Amino acid sequence: MLETFFAGRQHPMPVMIGSNSDEASVMAVFGVDIAGQIQKLRRERRFGLGLIKLLYPGVKGDAALGREVCRDMAFTTLGYVVMQAQQRVGQPCWRYWFDYVPQAADEAYPHGAWHGDEVPYVFDTLALAEPVRGYADEGDKAFAGQIADYWASFARLAGSGCSELPGPVRWLACRRGRDRLLRIGLHKRVGFKLENRFMRARLALFRRVMRHHVTLD
Repeated sequence: MLETFFAGRQHPMPVMIGSNSDEASVMAVFGVDIAGQIQKLRRERRFGLGLIKLLYPGVKGDAALGREVCRDMAFTTLGYVVMQAQQRVGQPCWRYWFDYVPQAADEAYPHGAWHGDEVPYVFDTLALAEPVRGYADEGDKAFAGQIADYWASFARLAGSGCSELPGPVRWLACRRGRDRLLRIGLHKRVGFKLENRFMRARLALFRRVMRHHVTLD
């Protein structure tokens, strides 16, 4: 599938794609040692590791750096690749970055939203989904309603002639020459922000190498 997007051979239709702030939460399930990945780079690609460190100022330690590098190479960059593929075929792409954690669970999620945490917000099912149903408050549920409205608008309105989705912040699609992303949750708190060229330097670098290190098969 990854090669299909790299080549721009996907079906011409609108796409919504995104990732979460702590996607590395799923790495252990697949047996990935995130600190070990940095140590491997230090042994085998010292120059490359030096370049990567320049893109993560302030991130200290192999575990912390590995957490962010693995997240971005395996997940965040995919949205960037799909956006570029959509631009090549003249179709809109809505990208998001989910970084919301209910305050009641803040200590349990120190690095942000885990892989898949956005799903009960997208479907507005906080009252049904475990474990969030046990601590979601009215503010969390109201935020979920706003998020779900974006997804409903995508299903109702998205097409080659649509370039924005209504909501608390107008969610503008990525069109040719426009690199946009909607941040859903700001530093784990309620908020929306449309951002241009999100993590652009990191993603441009990882796009060049991810096909050699990431598989979706």
